[in-house]
Amino acid sequence: GAFKVGDLVTSIGRLWPWSRLFVADQVDLVRVTLPPGFSPSVILSCVGLSGLTALLGIQKKAEIDRTRPQTFVVSGAAGSCGSLAGQMAW
Repeated sequence: GAFKVGDLVTSIGRLWPWSRLFVADQVDLVRVTLPPGFSPSVILSCVGLSGLTALLGIQKKAEIDRTRPQTFVVSGAAGSCGSLAGQMAW
């Protein structure tokens, strides 16, 4: 499969169980790659669901490459997701 033991994943489908372990179809999950300096507890506590949404948006849609200078524009940066996306991309 695409995932291995220890991978950090989140549900993108109808699943949002509040449990440590659950069974899901692979198509309902996406791997979460944390930015440098961010732990899972930070993403899930301080920045919460808005932060996780911003992080996945940056990783899956913005295609940020930290090895070279880039311009990153967030058109909705006044909201919680947009303001966090701007901070994470920096």
